[in-house]
Amino acid sequence: MLKRIREKRLAAYTTRYNPGNRNRTHNLLLSTEALDHHVVGVGETFSFNQVVGKRTRSRGYRPATVIVRGEYTEGIGGGICQTSSTLFNSVERTGLRILQRVSHSKEVTYVPAGKDATVSWGGPDFRFQNQLNRPILITAQAKHGLLTVEIYASDEIEYQPKSTPDAPSGDPETETVPRPEERQPINERAREYKRDPLPPSETPDTAESDSERADSPASFFMETSRAFLIFTWNRFSKEVMKRAE
Repeated sequence: MLKRIREKRLAAYTTRYNPGNRNRTHNLLLSTEALDHHVVGVGETFSFNQVVGKRTRSRGYRPATVIVRGEYTEGIGGGICQTSSTLFNSVERTGLRILQRVSHSKEVTYVPAGKDATVSWGGPDFRFQNQLNRPILITAQAKHGLLTVEIYASDEIEYQPKSTPDAPSGDPETETVPRPEERQPINERAREYKRDPLPPSETPDTAESDSERADSPASFFMETSRAFLIFTWNRFSKEVMKRAE
């Protein structure tokens, strides 16, 4: 089945990073490994936070630069927003339905302006839905200063690709945490995240009714079973693909 899903490449996007920044590079490797060979079935919703998981020291993530309220600081898992941003651009090129995408409170340099997707556990997430007629396969790799996310499907896929700008070709800006005496007053406007509008199916009224339906025992059982099957399949598929390679 996986071999068929990988028959046709729908889109690819590559961003640059500094491999000399070891902690940040380590976090990129962990997050791309979590994404690699992930399958999103027809009609399914992908959540970056759910797939990659919580970024903690116990799971191997290291402290690196993050952006908080428009300013550089240090946090566990710093750098993974480059993974989510690269994924977002590849997803957008495929024409998949974006459900949630939030920009940073400070412009980043590894993607064009306004083409980033910040994520944090318990906060902003990057979510999309596979509204196409076939499952899709996500591959992700960070190597030699290049982070690439590709999306594949079988030859029977029907989709409308989009043209989007490539990532900057130069080396990304070095993210430096300012010393206490160099810190600027917090820009209150930086609290206002730039959110993409939700599609009609995700309006508050619809979302509320969906949550009510999800409270029923039958719905809870079905969703739990479905999530377990998807998790098991993705773990199995990754092992199969790695052995095949």
